[in-house]
Amino acid sequence: MVGMSQAPTYTRATGFANEERDNVGGRSTVRTAQVDAELDAISTSINALQANQALNQRDDGEIRDGRVKIPALASEVLALLISYGVTPRGAWLTATTYALKDLVSQGSNTYMATVPHVAGTFATDLASGKWLLLALGATPTAAAIPFTPTATISSSTIQAAIEEADSEGRALSAAALTAAGVVQNSVNSLSADLASSSAGKGDALIAVKQPFTGAVERTQHDKNQESVHIKDFGGVGDGVVDDTAAFEKAAAYLHSVGGGELNLDQLTYKVTGTTDFFRGTAKPIRLVGKSRFGTVIAAHGNFVVFQHAEYFEAENLSVIQTGTPKTGTAFATPTGKQAAYCKFEGLNIEGFRFGQWWRYSIWNTVKDVRWFNCGVGLKGSRNANFTTSGNDTNPAAPGAWNLDPGFFHNHNRFELCVADGCEIGVWGTFHTTYFDLTCQNGTGTGSGNAVAPAGLANIGLWLQNSGSGTSTFGATSNIVEMYAEYVQQPIVSDYADYSLQKLFAQGGANSGSAYKQIIAATGGSVNAVGVPISASDFFQYKLVAANCTVIGDISNNGASATIAPESLTSASYYQFGMSSGVTTVWSLTGVADQPVATAINRNTYDIAVVGLYNGATVVSGRWLVSFWQSGLSRVQADAGNSSDLSVNVSGSTIQVRTGNPLGYDLRATVIRHRAMSQSPYTN
Repeated sequence: MVGMSQAPTYTRATGFANEERDNVGGRSTVRTAQVDAELDAISTSINALQANQALNQRDDGEIRDGRVKIPALASEVLALLISYGVTPRGAWLTATTYALKDLVSQGSNTYMATVPHVAGTFATDLASGKWLLLALGATPTAAAIPFTPTATISSSTIQAAIEEADSEGRALSAAALTAAGVVQNSVNSLSADLASSSAGKGDALIAVKQPFTGAVERTQHDKNQESVHIKDFGGVGDGVVDDTAAFEKAAAYLHSVGGGELNLDQLTYKVTGTTDFFRGTAKPIRLVGKSRFGTVIAAHGNFVVFQHAEYFEAENLSVIQTGTPKTGTAFATPTGKQAAYCKFEGLNIEGFRFGQWWRYSIWNTVKDVRWFNCGVGLKGSRNANFTTSGNDTNPAAPGAWNLDPGFFHNHNRFELCVADGCEIGVWGTFHTTYFDLTCQNGTGTGSGNAVAPAGLANIGLWLQNSGSGTSTFGATSNIVEMYAEYVQQPIVSDYADYSLQKLFAQGGANSGSAYKQIIAATGGSVNAVGVPISASDFFQYKLVAANCTVIGDISNNGASATIAPESLTSASYYQFGMSSGVTTVWSLTGVADQPVATAINRNTYDIAVVGLYNGATVVSGRWLVSFWQSGLSRVQADAGNSSDLSVNVSGSTIQVRTGNPLGYDLRATVIRHRAMSQSPYTN
C-alpha cells in the first residue's frame, strides 16, 4: 500500500444558522443551531484523530521512528528475532546481566548489546561500546546524542560539543582577525617605509648580495650609491627644460661626499649657467656620458659651462654652444687655480670662444677630443685670469713662472686630438707632448677674427714662452706627429723649444692664394733631425725663422729663398738696425755707411722684410732700393709683397711703412748689396 500524507483537518464550510437568519434560499424549518453544534463536534473528533495519527505516521506514510516497542511486536516477529539470536529484554535496567544480542529499550530508542556485561550507567556503557543503537524512538535533539570528548573538546553531547567548538571558533576567529589586523598594519607600515625617501627607509630596507664567492650582504641604498645620475637631482634631458639647477645640485652632492661619478643618459641637457665642480676645493669628480655625440650639453649664452680644477674628468659627451657662435667656454679653471691630474676623453666641444681654458696646468691628459668651430680649441694662459670676453692676446706673465700671477703648463699630454674650423687649435705656453694632433680647416684671415689677435691668419699649434723676454724656460714640447690641412700657419713658436718627429701639412687649391709658411719660429729652437715633412705646393715657405736655432733639414718649398731675419752673418749681407717705438714708420739706418755712390754708379740694396704680430709672421715682402750720388733713388717692389707693407727713401734712410695701426714687429734684412754702374734713368 502506497503511503499517504497526513489527512487534512476538518473545517466547516457553511454556517446554517447564519443562512437561516439571513433567509438564504428561503425560510428553513430545520433547527440550524443544533446542526452547527453537531458539525463542530465532528470537527473536534476528526482533528484529534489526525493529531494522534501524526504521532505514529510520518508525512511519507511510513511508521514514525521509535513508535514500535518490543512489547508491541507480534509473537511471530519475536520468534524471528530470537531465531537470529536476538533476545528482547524490555526496558534497560541497571545492575542487570545482559548477554550478546540482548535488545533493550532506553528512552525512546532500541539498543542491542554488543558484549556480555553487567549494566552500570547506560551513558557510560554506551560510550564504552557495550550497546549498539538499532532504532531511534523519536528524532533526538543534539543535546541527547552522546559525544566522546577529544583532546580539544571536553563536551559529552553533540550539542555541547558544537557550542564548545563554536565558542572556540569564535575565539580563534577573533584572534585571527586581531592578528590579521596587526599583520595588515605591519604591511601598511612596511609599504609606507619602502615608499619613503627618508634616511634609513626606502632602499635602505632592502638587502642585496651579489652571486660571487666571498660577496657580502649590503643594502640596496648602498648599492644605488655606486651610481649617481643627473636624473637623481631632477635632470630632464629634453633640450627644452633648463637643467642647470640639476647639474649644480649634483656637483654640490658629489663635492660633499668627496667626489664621485655623475652619469648622463644619451639625452640633450639645456644649461643657462655655470656648474662649479670646484666649489673652493678640488675633489675627484668624473662626468660621464653615453657617447660623444649622443650625450649633449647645450649651452645657451656667454658663460663657462663647467668650472673645474684638479682631479676632474669628462668623458663621452658633447658640449655645444647653441647661442652666439664663438662665445662662452666649455671647460675652464677658476681664477688663480690649476688643472692638474685631469682627463678629458672622447669629447666634442663645439662653437665656443674657448673650448678649454686653463690658468695653470700640469699632468693632464687630453685624448680623442674634437674642438669644432671654436675661436681657440684649448688655451693655456700666461697670466690673465679668465673672462668670457677678454684674454685674447695671451699677454706675457708679470710674475715668476711658478708663482701667481706667473704661469706654468707643464707635462701635459695630447693624444688623437682634432682642432677643426678653429682660428687657433692649441695656444699656450705648454711643456707638453703631442701625439697625433690634427689641425684643419682653419678660420680667421687676419681681420675680423673672433679671438685671434688682429692681423693673424689661422694657426694650428701656437707655442709661446714664459713671457719673460726671450726665455724659453717651461716651454719645451715634443711633437710626435702632427697633421695640418687648410691651415695657413700649422706651427708658430715664440722663443719656445720643441722637437718635431713627424709633420704633414697640406694647403688647398681652393684657398685662392698660397698659404703662409708651414713653420714660423721666433727665437728658441726647432729640432727636426731626420723628420719627414710632407707638404703640398700651396705653402709659400716651409720655414720662416727669426733668431731661431734650427736643427735638421727643413728646406724651402717655394721659388723664393727662406727668409731668416736677424740670422744672416755672411760678410756679403748687411743687417740694418731698427728705430725703437711703435709707430707706422720704421727707419733702416746705416745707409750712409755703405760705399759712396757716384753720378754714374749706384748702390742697390735687396731688402727682405718680415712683419711679426704677437710672435707670428703675418706680412712679408722684398724690395730693390737704389741710390745715386746725385741724390736720386728708386724703389722696386716684388709683385707678391703684402699690401700692408711699403718701402720708400728719405735722404739716406730707407723707411718701411705699414698700414696696421697696432704696429708689427718688423724685421728687415739686406740680402744683397752691390755697387753698379747704371744711370738712374735706365733699368
